[in-house]
Amino acid sequence: MTLVMVMLISFALFAVEPIQSEHFGSYSSSLWYSLKQIGFGNEDPQTLSGRIFAVFLKLANLAIFSIFISLVVTKIGGIMDTLASGKIGKITLKNHIVVCGNSTSSLRVINDLLEDPNNYNNVILISETPLNEEIAGLIYLNGDSTKLNILEKANIKEAAFAVVFAEQKKNDSLRDVDSILTNSINDISY
Repeated sequence: MTLVMVMLISFALFAVEPIQSEHFGSYSSSLWYSLKQIGFGNEDPQTLSGRIFAVFLKLANLAIFSIFISLVVTKIGGIMDTLASGKIGKITLKNHIVVCGNSTSSLRVINDLLEDPNNYNNVILISETPLNEEIAGLIYLNGDSTKLNILEKANIKEAAFAVVFAEQKKNDSLRDVDSILTNSINDISY
């Protein structure tokens, strides 16, 4: 579509600019002008109709560039939303660190781990409790850390180690399940 638009506007410039024009005397010169608009060339159309077509060319370039940028930003935004919500697919990391449970203590451990640049994007938090704020370098996986499918998503078998914390605001019987999970993770990873 862009190529067709450039070729049509180039033809229009060639048709409306006088043959004697130094920069628009041939179709190839007009095409060259159209292509140079991205770099803002020094040649300008001399007639009013040529200038009008040049304005259309610049607006078309702006529109095409804007569409491209919006597509890229939308895609990146979707990826970031997916990561922030924790609704991601299977993680393929190896020798990573898995932290189960979102609590004040677990967040302190995560922040300590992320002080080492080698752990950046190598620490996974599994929790049903959403994060209050995004933590740079942390991969958040929304889910119940007592469920095997969630642990498999975190690639627990390839993890260097896992640390289990009780979720905030859980009753004592659920805290016991999290404690038992510590032994289960050891069984899975071997």
